[in-house]
Amino acid sequence: TYEWQTLPEAEACLPAGLEVELPLDGRPRRARIPPRWTVRVWLSDELGFWREAAARDTPCGSLRLSAAAYAGVAPSHVRLCYVNEEMEEMEVDDRWTVEEAQLFRRVSQLRVAIGAGAEEQEGSLAPHTSPRGTGR
Repeated sequence: TYEWQTLPEAEACLPAGLEVELPLDGRPRRARIPPRWTVRVWLSDELGFWREAAARDTPCGSLRLSAAAYAGVAPSHVRLCYVNEEMEEMEVDDRWTVEEAQLFRRVSQLRVAIGAGAEEQEGSLAPHTSPRGTGR
């Protein structure tokens, strides 16, 4: 989470990019998602990586607009998607925040779909509900 969490005493496997405190004075070890981190997604050989700073309250729509500007295409031609645990492609809703979409933990599954009519590719996309199942 974006809040400090105490780490267990046993060795823990932590996701890359976490902010970690390892005090030497006996206090417990802690970790959290950094307040600001960088979304990084490979687009293509021609475009390379798209990078954008993100915070917990960053709207996913602003990330999609940034990716469109980087790729030099209209925003309507860009979708942010990730592959869920069932191997289904899920669209990231513009209305979600980075925290609501859980993008930090999903960044390795995140992709940017670019192409004319990207907004019309509804075949395997999720309905506009929160990725946590709370509905939006």
